[in-house]
Amino acid sequence: MAAEIADTLMDKPPAEQIADAIRVGHSRRGNADYVLVRDWLSRELDKKKSAILGERAVTIQAAYRGVSSKHYYAFMKKTAFQVMSMIRGAVARLSYYPKKAAALETMNRSVLTCVLRASLQRKKYYLKRAESMKKVLLHCIQERMYATVMRHVYRKKKEEILEAERAAALEEHMAKIWKENARKQRERQLAEVEIFRRYDNYSEEYLAAWLKELFAEGEKLDDEKLKYLTAAKAAIEQACSPALLV
Repeated sequence: MAAEIADTLMDKPPAEQIADAIRVGHSRRGNADYVLVRDWLSRELDKKKSAILGERAVTIQAAYRGVSSKHYYAFMKKTAFQVMSMIRGAVARLSYYPKKAAALETMNRSVLTCVLRASLQRKKYYLKRAESMKKVLLHCIQERMYATVMRHVYRKKKEEILEAERAAALEEHMAKIWKENARKQRERQLAEVEIFRRYDNYSEEYLAAWLKELFAEGEKLDDEKLKYLTAAKAAIEQACSPALLV
């Protein structure tokens, strides 16, 4: 084979290389054996290998494409059988729907005619009824308007009366508070006069007792003042409560 390949070359190698183109080497250490090939022979063998692989690649691609086309055809066939019933149903529906629409149109036309006639007669009846009940309705509306106006006048008068009553009650309560305060102030003044009179007549011991009594009287007056203020606030809140407006 080496000689045949060498004959096809333009630059022929020497005869000793052709005779000894392939050599098998044996490892002395027990490793794998190596096959040694001349460079020119290795190049030519690579060229032949590439040419053979190119030819076989076309065959392999054709076989692969054939298998792929077979699988695709089987898939499309299976899918077509699955879709076939739906397509038949759609075609049958296309022929059925026009017939159904024509039948429904005839039925709807008769029903719509009856509904339209009934609506016209109902409208005429309502007009006659409204005309006959016009006076009664106007009288009812007048009564309700008059009742609304009188209700408004009554509430306004009631609010005025309640406001006057609240003002009178507040004024009376404040007068009572003023009189009570005037009486307390008068009593306090008399007590102070009595205290000063005693102060002039008695010793320092009585002065100490007087101061103690004075402080107690002041605390008592503060408590009474707080009580009256609380009562006044409660009376004002009671007078202004929304319950009186009802």
